[in-house]
Amino acid sequence: MSQSKILYVDDEETNLINFKMAFQDHFEIFTALSGPAAQELFRENSDIAIVVADQKMTGMTGVQLLTILHNLAPEPIRIILTAYSDARDIIDAINQGRIYEYILKPWEEENLLLTLKKAEELFLLAGENRRLLEELQQKNQELKETNERLLADMKKRKETEKALFAKQVELAHAGRLAALGEMASGMAHEIHQPLTVIQLDAENLQFYFSRRKQKSLEAESVQDILAQVKRAGKIINHVRAFSRSDFGGMQCIDPFVPVDNALSFFRQQFRAKNIELKEEIKDVPEIKTDPQKLEQVVVNFLSNAGYAVMKQAEKNPANYRKRVIIRLFSGQRPACSANQFNEDQCLIFEVEDNGIGMIKQIKEHCLEPFYTTKEVGEGTGLGLSIAHGIARELRMKLEIESTPSRGSLFRLLIPLNGC
Repeated sequence: MSQSKILYVDDEETNLINFKMAFQDHFEIFTALSGPAAQELFRENSDIAIVVADQKMTGMTGVQLLTILHNLAPEPIRIILTAYSDARDIIDAINQGRIYEYILKPWEEENLLLTLKKAEELFLLAGENRRLLEELQQKNQELKETNERLLADMKKRKETEKALFAKQVELAHAGRLAALGEMASGMAHEIHQPLTVIQLDAENLQFYFSRRKQKSLEAESVQDILAQVKRAGKIINHVRAFSRSDFGGMQCIDPFVPVDNALSFFRQQFRAKNIELKEEIKDVPEIKTDPQKLEQVVVNFLSNAGYAVMKQAEKNPANYRKRVIIRLFSGQRPACSANQFNEDQCLIFEVEDNGIGMIKQIKEHCLEPFYTTKEVGEGTGLGLSIAHGIARELRMKLEIESTPSRGSLFRLLIPLNGC
């Protein structure tokens, strides 16, 4: 084991020689005749364990030197040797130089060696403590990083499980839609014959009344029968088309068509519930999109709007008019170009209601899978999540504005390109 290093500073060379001869078998001794020379040696030897300095030296006291050395490196143990026992020197040595021992001259070799050994032991113990503390801090940091990785892995696993469950529910939903499509197809086939008979008989009656040019309640009823037969066939065919598991793919379409198809599900339903439905549909250019997926988004918007106004009606039954507004128009918005649309133009579809609205927390999470504020059995929490996923897939952007007790606005920004 290598010897610990001691720096001894005294302005009398004889004292330096005596000190080195006395303790060189126990320590590696460095000596200096002045404060500046001691500082130079101290800087050159960063592993000095003990500094011993005479208090009374020319140009700099021992306390002053040890204070400077303490500021350079506080680890070495500092000892003052002096022939004077001035209390002020002792106080300065303790307060300013952070002195371990204050020893009076002439020193006895045996006693001083014992003091130096204790100082060495203290220095080594402090060094070991620092090493252990650094090792502990390193282990704590490694543990923290490991814990963070575990938490990240757990979070990722939960997100993956959540996404997998969402896909399973979506697949189950798709399976139910496919089954509904098969049922609708079977219904269309079974109802086709009676509808055809009704239609033929109604057309015969229409021909009969038209030849006799008779205007009567019966003649008007025939017209109503034909209109309702046509409507029934249209509804069945549309349910079958909407429920198909295979979507139509990207194609150029009039965007009014999927919007109107979705509205066909809700117009009569809203009338039955006394919900005022206002349609503000403008002439707009064709877009390239998947019409069935777009229709699914519109259906979701309308369903949410209907639910919101009915809930608001429960809270304020008196003097409350349930209202849903549909808008389809071309517009210019910064969001269009921000979403890689051509120039600054895009198609804008909006569904606005005066329903219960959403607080900030609900609005921030409403697009997440399975997040719902509805009662058990009223919703799965997947509707808006699926709508959001479809919007991203079709390179559209979904925006939401909402105020509690005043209503919500769902906006879909649709790119004008490809047609």
